[in-house]
Amino acid sequence: MNLVRAAFVAAICFILLIGGTPVAAGESAEKVFPAIRINVAARKLELYVDGQVVKKYRVAVGKPSTPTPLGDFFITYKEVNPWWFPLGKSPVPSGPDNPLGYRWMEFAPMYGIHGTNAPWSIGSAVSNGCVRMREEDAEELFALVPLRTPVIITYDRAEVVTGQDGSMSLSVFPDIYERGGALPEARAIAAHLSAIGLPGILGENEILSLLNKNEEITVRLARQVNVKINGRLQAERAILRDEKLEIPLELLRQKIRLPLIFDAAARTVRAVGPAVPAEIRGGKAYVKAEFLPRLLGGEQVFKDAENCYEIVLFVVSVNSRPVTTDVVMIGNLPAIAVAPVAEALGQKIDQWESRSGTLWINGRKAIAFTVAGKPYISIAGIYDLFQAYVCWDEEEHTIEVTYPAPQDQ
Repeated sequence: MNLVRAAFVAAICFILLIGGTPVAAGESAEKVFPAIRINVAARKLELYVDGQVVKKYRVAVGKPSTPTPLGDFFITYKEVNPWWFPLGKSPVPSGPDNPLGYRWMEFAPMYGIHGTNAPWSIGSAVSNGCVRMREEDAEELFALVPLRTPVIITYDRAEVVTGQDGSMSLSVFPDIYERGGALPEARAIAAHLSAIGLPGILGENEILSLLNKNEEITVRLARQVNVKINGRLQAERAILRDEKLEIPLELLRQKIRLPLIFDAAARTVRAVGPAVPAEIRGGKAYVKAEFLPRLLGGEQVFKDAENCYEIVLFVVSVNSRPVTTDVVMIGNLPAIAVAPVAEALGQKIDQWESRSGTLWINGRKAIAFTVAGKPYISIAGIYDLFQAYVCWDEEEHTIEVTYPAPQDQ
């Protein structure tokens, strides 16, 4: 194994330390900044800052006969232009013949992250246990990590990777150390997919089949899309899969003031109008975005460049009963489609002149707005038209119509 400091030549006779200095119980390396995570199976090193991945590097790791140690460590020593002290051979000074390159970051006695004079080896399992980096990568990392930086080294043959655009993929890697354990790993990945909102998107048996191929494979899963409801960003996200956007039903139930009735047997969901299809994966129900206008009304816009699906929805109630009706903003006030509200109030449209916008209900005349050939009335004109009281909550996007108006009771 490679030794950097001459003192280790003597120490090796007394110290057979494969594990490193442990991270304190309950301390997560990703939560300490900066922090390093190395996945030996993937031959990949990631640098975290404040819990976020800021750098990714391809690395070389130990060969099966001299594996890279797994566990929790810290950077304990750093050196520029290190010498190499191979056992039984003459020391090699810093320079082009030194396999350690020009940077050394030690995380355990005899083990370190370092540069290399063999860049062709990056991405393979060929070292004596150290972690090799391309020289320019090693020099960059060296400048970013101080002493005591946590180093977590794992052997994960499957990883769910999320891109900056929210795209998610599953990467599987060969079992370079022949450790086995594919079934528990497949179960863990399936559970992880469920936990991050992708239940059933890839089954345990499918994951196991990929692992058993013992190859490096990447499978695109889906894309997580941010959801805004009435301008508020939601914690739970929608899923874009096979060019179809799906919104979790539970998210809609929690954030939208409409009764959403889910029929698990029929796989449908309805509010106050007709039922629409629902999808079930991993025990969780989803509604495709294409059905939301029919289910909820309002406006829905998918902003691909912003990776965001926006739902603008007014909930209209007549005497505390939700009514399916369209709402548009005209100036600074919302306007409601007249016909559904009139029907809910037990009133009817006597006459409607679309050209002039003149509307009569129960002999009362009003000027309505024409939208897509239908009459809409501003909430400011609801009392004059229906003799009903209206309460508009601008922040919550709710409109409550009460008939008869309180002063008329």
